[in-house]
Amino acid sequence: MLGLASVLSLFGLFGLVGTFAGCRRPPQGKPLADPRLEHGRQIYLADCEPCHGPGGHGDGVVAKSQPVPPRDFVSCGFKYSSGPPGSLPSDDDLFHTVTFGVATSTMPSFATLPESDRRAVIAYVKTFCARFGGTS
Repeated sequence: MLGLASVLSLFGLFGLVGTFAGCRRPPQGKPLADPRLEHGRQIYLADCEPCHGPGGHGDGVVAKSQPVPPRDFVSCGFKYSSGPPGSLPSDDDLFHTVTFGVATSTMPSFATLPESDRRAVIAYVKTFCARFGGTS
């Protein structure tokens, strides 16, 4: 019998992490003052937190069962950037990753989310990385 983490990992492999009802969680904690960041936080907690963890450290409930560890946003561990080596990804780089996923990992495509939702979650994810001016 498969455990919850294994089942969620399998759904992640098929790009269904954000649509699996058991994976979506209601947002926790005090709402953020910035409405766009709060909207991004809600999307993150529902669709990204199972892999990337509540604090963006890449330590979500399904992270250990994935062959490629999820990105640690707090350490600014972004892999894909169109800029020079060592540079942070642009919003367009992040949008591409969120939209199309990463074929060599369990990062699914979130192309079915409205563009405004994808942009909001990107704004929220950037708050984890101090190099973006984040608060974590």
